[in-house]
Amino acid sequence: MRDVEAVPRAQLAAVKSSLPAGGLPVAGAAPRAAENARSPDAAADPPYKYTSVRILYASDTGTAAELATDLGDLLGAAAAGRTPPLPVSVSPLLRSSLPPHAPPLPPNDGDGGGPLHLLLISTAGDGVLPAPALPAWRGLCVAALPRTTAAGVRLAVFGLGDRRYARFGAAARKVSRRLVDGLGATAVLPLVLSDESAPGGGGHDAAFVPWVEDVLGLLQLPRDAAAGGGGGPRAGPPPDKYVVTPVDAGAVGGAAGKSLRAMVAAHAWPVGDDGAPVVSPEGVDAWGRWMPAVAASDQDPASVAADARVAGGDVWSADAHTAGVWAGAPDERVSVLVDPTGGRPPTGGDVDAAAAAPAPVLPLTVVASTVMTDAAVMAADGDNRVVREVRLRAPGGADTPTYAPGDVLHLAVRNRPAAVAAFFSLTGLVPQTAIHIAAAGDGAAPPLLNTVNPATVAEVVAAHLDITALPGRLFFARLAPYATDPAAAERLRYFASPDGPGAAARRQYAVAEARTILMVLRDFPSARPPLAALLRLIPRLRPRAYSLASAAAAHGRELGIAAALVEYVTPLRRRRRGVASAFFSALVPGDVVPGWIAPGVLSFGGGGGVPPGGAICVGPGTGIAPFRAYAHHLWAIGAAAPESGVPPTAAGPGVHVFFGCRHAAGDNLFADEWPMLPVTLWAAYSRDPPPPPRAYVTNLLVSPTGAAAVRAVVAAGGGIFVAGAAGAMPRDVRAAVVTALAGGEAGDMAAAERLVGKLESTGRYQVECWAC
Repeated sequence: MRDVEAVPRAQLAAVKSSLPAGGLPVAGAAPRAAENARSPDAAADPPYKYTSVRILYASDTGTAAELATDLGDLLGAAAAGRTPPLPVSVSPLLRSSLPPHAPPLPPNDGDGGGPLHLLLISTAGDGVLPAPALPAWRGLCVAALPRTTAAGVRLAVFGLGDRRYARFGAAARKVSRRLVDGLGATAVLPLVLSDESAPGGGGHDAAFVPWVEDVLGLLQLPRDAAAGGGGGPRAGPPPDKYVVTPVDAGAVGGAAGKSLRAMVAAHAWPVGDDGAPVVSPEGVDAWGRWMPAVAASDQDPASVAADARVAGGDVWSADAHTAGVWAGAPDERVSVLVDPTGGRPPTGGDVDAAAAAPAPVLPLTVVASTVMTDAAVMAADGDNRVVREVRLRAPGGADTPTYAPGDVLHLAVRNRPAAVAAFFSLTGLVPQTAIHIAAAGDGAAPPLLNTVNPATVAEVVAAHLDITALPGRLFFARLAPYATDPAAAERLRYFASPDGPGAAARRQYAVAEARTILMVLRDFPSARPPLAALLRLIPRLRPRAYSLASAAAAHGRELGIAAALVEYVTPLRRRRRGVASAFFSALVPGDVVPGWIAPGVLSFGGGGGVPPGGAICVGPGTGIAPFRAYAHHLWAIGAAAPESGVPPTAAGPGVHVFFGCRHAAGDNLFADEWPMLPVTLWAAYSRDPPPPPRAYVTNLLVSPTGAAAVRAVVAAGGGIFVAGAAGAMPRDVRAAVVTALAGGEAGDMAAAERLVGKLESTGRYQVECWAC
């Protein structure tokens, strides 16, 4: 939700098939022929303009990290065998990655000769860098740095973004502007911003493919070398990134063995006449009730805290159950590293080490999962949306999490049992096989998995592989070499086309008709990659992030979220429910879900109390969650309700919460609580009589009394906080605030616009939004 990357990774392999035949020409030179193979006594290739490539990424949910890793693989394969060699490295953007904290760059001749820096930057929250890269950004923003600090750095920046967010690509823009305009770096390619929600379903691919072509041309790397990395029009399978080794569960000792043997027993499904397992969704679900969880720390990565329930209802204590680490991507746990050190700070005392410790992953026990919306009222308006309040209990004692209003809860969800059953029916893999997964290559970092390791194949599929994701071009490109039917292989390659009729056919097949990866495997039965290849083909199942609706001061160990469930009918008339929606709908009290808390964008300041100038909080729909948390926090610390006659702070204007929904009786979230909380509630119901006109939060903000409240808060030094769905809402709310501060559209709108800009730059106007 919070990161614009909360989508399948951008496509890369098909870049190779999109390059012009014979390679990219170098300016002033003829293209090299693809068949011009190098002989041992051939003359050395022309010297590279750059002596190495450093790929740096700023990633929150892992997409930029995965994209950077794939780019490194492609460039490494393209440069293989060249003279002189071209070292390619991939690492997160650290404070020590760039001047002034990086080691001095080697001398160059003024026209290249040093490293080329390729920066892949995603945008998080309200236009900020992902949390792991914030130390690097702060290091670049030191005011005393000379304007020549980065004079030796030659770079190209690729920004991952989503135009549904108000500050599209803001993080990449900031980094590029600071390095080039502020510190003297040289941009060797224009800044490129990728729109994940671009029309046509191409995602990042539409911008990334041309950018990679430009990078290859800059490095004088031809198409024939790039295609050697696998994934070209008729190339063989790309090298596996993972090594899958069968494990004898009986030979594994200790608690890890006990865990593994329990998995094997739960997943020992019968085999049908065709040799394929007869998978019972109920059997998947029985094991799915046990969800491995870890209180992992940077200092003790093998520590485990699992208050988990296995099939049959047995409860294992944390002392008895030490099966291993639930290894959700460290960069999603507010860490800085994915590759090459597997989530550990680099040796040598990197200055980012203090910020590298990941938030602990906790076993959260479900207390309740209840529907907050009235289906009958909503259905009368043709709306089938459902919002669930999910309450989870965190561990006690030393593991009790601390958090503030505005923080975010990340939860590891699992695939629907029926989807897991369908996967095994299609692939013929044996679900109860115990396996260990390692990264391929000497010295490679451990793989990032959503499961314990070793585990059964069924556990990996249920918890790690996003088998119901919509396939991107990379999936078709990498699946094609495994198709034994020539016609099927040709069709898959056609779908992997970067543009033209093939790309249009892919968008119709995979996007317009909403076919999932499972459906593609069904439609191409001759394409059956081994598990090691599937781990690369199928994206990792991303944890879901939700603004906390609970307050530590009021609710103690109980964490609460308001989750809007996604359910729709596809063009093929199939009813589709999102992975998280199905997961939350199936939860029952006692289930255990791995989760962790991370700071959100919203920060109310004032030591957690009421800001001296008060606050304007705008939260339509589930955007009300952080403000419900804030209101309960104020109540818990003793702030008096406005109707009591005692102001929350001396002469302060108080806290005003603007909430919007469709029906007062349908989706009026937390309605019974507001009269008891020390805030003033402004509610707009867009579908209740008397429409027209319909009432939205923006109407309340520009009303005479609402606008007066906005002006009073701003004049007193208070803040404005906005949370909810990305898209039009944040823009419309901002426009309404400008109008309110101007005293109406007839007022000085230009001055009000400048004032809002100042509020934004000083942290007094904050926006937390997410794609729906």
